[in-house]
Amino acid sequence: MLKENFQEFENQEVIDSVVDHLRRKGFDKIKVDAGEFDRPSTLTRRETGEEFVPNITAFKGAGKCYFEFVERKKQVQKKLIEKWSLLSAFASFKEGKLFLIVPNGKLSYTQRLLKNNDNIDADIMPLKIIQ
Repeated sequence: MLKENFQEFENQEVIDSVVDHLRRKGFDKIKVDAGEFDRPSTLTRRETGEEFVPNITAFKGAGKCYFEFVERKKQVQKKLIEKWSLLSAFASFKEGKLFLIVPNGKLSYTQRLLKNNDNIDADIMPLKIIQ
């Protein structure tokens, strides 16, 4: 199973800020793959059997949304694109949206990845506006 390096964001203060922000924006049933929160369900790519766990899931109305932190550390880009693509498809299927939570210094990197992969439908959520 692909386990993204989520340690940078396992700082409880950052996670609490994001969760508080989501609640203020009307999201509920929030699950986080860190800390003392309920853990999101594992998603499996049917073609390969590869498993992914979203960093955060939440509902807004009837739609299920997925939230992923864009890490500062160098990642295996192909795996990252596969995960975002899968989460984007699941979000669309569940009438939700994929949001990428982007720390300072990763905005242009994230925009470039999205531009080069038009099968990923995601909104960018800068971390600086959350904290």
